[in-house]
Amino acid sequence: MTLHNLNIFTGEDIGDFIVTALEGGSNYWIDHVVFDRSNCPKDTKYYDIPMKGGKIVIAQQEEWVEGDIEVTLDKEAVDRGLEILRVKYPWHYRALFKDEYDVTAADAWLQCAVLGDIDYG
Repeated sequence: MTLHNLNIFTGEDIGDFIVTALEGGSNYWIDHVVFDRSNCPKDTKYYDIPMKGGKIVIAQQEEWVEGDIEVTLDKEAVDRGLEILRVKYPWHYRALFKDEYDVTAADAWLQCAVLGDIDYG
């Protein structure tokens, strides 16, 4: 699998998107998160987990879910979310690319990454 968008964005960029989404933009639909660092180097920060071989398991608010309650953010999901955003929501992708994004764009990316589209908000 070619991770095209990960050649455009740095690991630091991705970490910033994760922080913005988890600490602000997405907390209205997320119940809790679990950080799986089992495949990561020791002392990996939570926002670097997907890019360093781990995953973030996100549990959605149960009352809002029609499918799986838990979804996973790993390296492939990071790229998948960027690609969906690029194709379907280019204004959000452009904001991420230009480093002019806000919590709404970060939330849109995270939803695309783990849900395959914007399901909330």
